[in-house]
Amino acid sequence: MAGYIVVKCGLAAGRDEVLAEVLSEFQVLGAQIETIGRGLTSVLVYAPASEAASTQELARSLAAVGATDVTVEWLADRDWLDEYRRQAQPFSVGTRWWVDPVPGSVSLPPCGRIPLVVEPSCAFGSGSHESTQLMLCHLEVLEVENRLVLDVGTGSGILALAAHRLGANRVVGLDVDSRAVFVARRTLRRQIPPVSVLLVAGTLGGLGGRAFDAVLCNVLWETQQGLLADLRRLLAQSGSLVLAGFLKSEEEEVVAELEAVHLAVSGRRELGDWLLLEARHG
Repeated sequence: MAGYIVVKCGLAAGRDEVLAEVLSEFQVLGAQIETIGRGLTSVLVYAPASEAASTQELARSLAAVGATDVTVEWLADRDWLDEYRRQAQPFSVGTRWWVDPVPGSVSLPPCGRIPLVVEPSCAFGSGSHESTQLMLCHLEVLEVENRLVLDVGTGSGILALAAHRLGANRVVGLDVDSRAVFVARRTLRRQIPPVSVLLVAGTLGGLGGRAFDAVLCNVLWETQQGLLADLRRLLAQSGSLVLAGFLKSEEEEVVAELEAVHLAVSGRRELGDWLLLEARHG
């Protein structure tokens, strides 16, 4: 049977970790979480049609952890990303950015805002996630003009693009996933005019001993943990390491790991349940 099963429910805001624990026990394709106000989030969990039996158990598990209005529906096969593209609208981030996820009909940004045309692609977002917005807001105050910038886990290339827009002398976008480099290259070519950023598929070790004035890393914390020593090695003595992609509840652990590699926290931002930390050589 072609198609998907979607489990819909409401959940109290801030329960991301509980949701992740529940979903880890089931064969799901992914989840969509949106804030709907008054401390509530709307959750859509997608599963293949072959998991019809287990999704009923998933629905019961979600209800057991406090989810409300839990329903299970079958959906016909369709291009969900194409549907998102049709519904997507440009939006502002911080005080300077205008993110446009519709490359086919680029909008005119409001006066004073910098356009970032970033089409959503599988696994690589367009800037709507809180951790990406934290990074964009912090870039507004970070000294990147005429500097050398490294974007680790570049994904769609949105942060590398933003650093370039702010006048960075050179930007390197790095990702271990070659698909990300392809997506990032497409993002950069769709700007008006096209943007030139050095994109590299590989690991931090392939960058040699070059020192960067700003290192940006917006990936999940479990990935960052194994990278901190190399990130410090690549950071210029007066440079800034900016980390996002982890929850506020993980702050104590992140700070301890930074201190372990002789980096000291010099800045902090939060948005919803998500956190950004800036660090420098201790």
